Amino acid sequence: MQHHVGFQVVGLINTLAILIGEEISNETKLNFSPLSIPAEIPNLNRPELEYFKLQQEAILDKSDMLDVQKKPQLNAFAQAGIRYPNPVNFLSNKIAPYGISGIQMNWQITDWNKSQVDKDILSLQSQQLIHGEETFNFNLDSKKAQYQSDVNRLLYQIEQNGKIANLQA
Repeated sequence: MQHHVGFQVVGLINTLAILIGEEISNETKLNFSPLSIPAEIPNLNRPELEYFKLQQEAILDKSDMLDVQKKPQLNAFAQAGIRYPNPVNFLSNKIAPYGISGIQMNWQITDWNKSQVDKDILSLQSQQLIHGEETFNFNLDSKKAQYQSDVNRLLYQIEQNGKIANLQA
């Protein structure tokens, strides 16, 4: 068993050497500072939480876009130039300047409840994101609780092993 642990330490030292990009001899002693007992795990600023927030904002923007699409749109256009034959007078075969301009108005009066269906879909996507975020937070909290339980169990085991060692001495 002791021989196997020695190979693990050598392997870990070699991995550390690769990570830091410097040669480390096998005789190198690694000093580990004693760790304090974690009373509480700090809250982490996870990038996934930012992702959930950005997805919610995207859904709100899509909802605003649906409202904008129902409003009437007014477009103006103009075109001018010189063409042969005259594009305005088809009977003339001479080069002539021309100009065309106009106004276009689009207004979707009925959409056959398409916008309501789209809003319902966006609402469902929003609820799905909320549930996904809640699940993510629940999983984080359960992992924190499991970690804290493991720490407490190991501390108890260390204490009991110390008592056994004292009794054996």
